[in-house]
Amino acid sequence: MAVRSDVLALFEAHLQQSGLARNSVAGYLRDLRCFSRWLAERAGQERPPDGFSSSDVEAYKQYLSATLGRSPASINRYLQSVRKFGRFVVMAGLWDSNPAQGVRLLEGSGVATLRALTESAIEQLLKIAEERRSRNAVRDYAMLQLLLQTGVRASEMVDLRLADLDLDEEGGTLTVCAQGKRLGRRIPLNRATRRALDAHLAQPRPAEASHLFLTREGRPLSIRSVQQVVASLGKAAGLDVSARVLRDTYARSLWQDTRDLHLLTERLGHRRPEAALRYISPPSAEGSSTEVFERPSPSASR
Repeated sequence: MAVRSDVLALFEAHLQQSGLARNSVAGYLRDLRCFSRWLAERAGQERPPDGFSSSDVEAYKQYLSATLGRSPASINRYLQSVRKFGRFVVMAGLWDSNPAQGVRLLEGSGVATLRALTESAIEQLLKIAEERRSRNAVRDYAMLQLLLQTGVRASEMVDLRLADLDLDEEGGTLTVCAQGKRLGRRIPLNRATRRALDAHLAQPRPAEASHLFLTREGRPLSIRSVQQVVASLGKAAGLDVSARVLRDTYARSLWQDTRDLHLLTERLGHRRPEAALRYISPPSAEGSSTEVFERPSPSASR
């Protein structure tokens, strides 16, 4: 069996209505059509088949690995596309269960390098930043919220301009401009981030300054300065934190909320879904593989 063309058309409409970029929609459909062609060839039939089973997905995984020699990252990308399709047909009431859900992803795609904070660690970090009393406390809190809620890189943060913000009552959006091979993108902001940015923008600043975040002297922040701010806040909260850890935290949260590989790829500014696969754990480990980097605070060790 394989995937009927009319069901694929419904899936395409669903993806488009989800607000995904054109390239992301095309990526999902390309992966599903490759899978469907393989299924039809495997079954040796010309008619449009009705569906597929978990054993089909397992066999396809073996085919991609043993016959085509695909890397674990590429194979996992195909599997995630099939999983997303399976979730759609269940949600639409077309099938009773998702046959791809129980098929394990392959290891060896970089998942083990993920570093992300737990919810309690995030709350602890934000509390310390919000209660801090220093000249740059308002700016630093806004930076922390933005890193946690958008996953931007430190190198992208120092290049942000005032014009990149479009704030509204619901939160707004942040536009991250393309850098070399990194794609530009628009990322939605929640209300907490908007409030933090509002407070930051209300602080005195040079009229001619166009960068979003500045030093005390009114110059654009450096990447090192961003890393120092994050590390300092983390140390005060008893956490081992970097801008990369905050990016990992955002990515893991987005993945757990959406299970959408192509959306994850877009929001992180990657060109290929394989680059975003490091944020995805095998099914048996989902929900428990996030690493937490907490250490006793200086006061607690005394």
